[in-house]
Amino acid sequence: MIDPRAFLAALRTHGVDYYAGVPDSLLKELTACIARRCAPGEHLIAANEGGAVAAAIGHHLATGRVALVYMQTGDRTRARGLLKDARAILAQANDHSALADIADSEARLALATGEPAQALELAEEARRRAAETGNHKAQFDGLITAGRALEALDRRDEALALYESAAKLVETDSGSPGRRREVYGAWADALAAAGRHADAYAVAKRALG
Repeated sequence: MIDPRAFLAALRTHGVDYYAGVPDSLLKELTACIARRCAPGEHLIAANEGGAVAAAIGHHLATGRVALVYMQTGDRTRARGLLKDARAILAQANDHSALADIADSEARLALATGEPAQALELAEEARRRAAETGNHKAQFDGLITAGRALEALDRRDEALALYESAAKLVETDSGSPGRRREVYGAWADALAAAGRHADAYAVAKRALG
């Protein structure tokens, strides 16, 4: 179980200051922590998941900042539908930077449902939109997601190249230790899977540096 206080603190370091969602018994510790720590206007309890997503998009369009949507659902079809709705709203608003984040989320969902080819296509879209708009977070996320999709497609050398690119990118983002651990961890795991254990060890050490 993730400590909700540490989780919220990590979100704050990334500029997340607005939360919307549908309370659920499985999320009671998180929602209680949000309620205690948020100022008025920073937390919306929505009637349904679609309303929470709409509120988060509205916050982003008004402020340019990322919001958190929390929900408890094992329905991946529902999750895909929510992302589709978010994509339509952001496309109408011509917000290509936020569309990069949506594309990466769709790519990660495609990976979770065993669709690596679709995941790769969406991750490449995320990278393209991120590069066009200067969205460094989505650029990094797209590299990691594309690397994982390539691994699933047994295109390991290409995946390793993307992880190396992501590592170079994250070195310029000294305020994100979590991203640093994520990219070096993925890179080290891929190297180990390729039988390059010495290289994997060296990369893993860099994650701690």
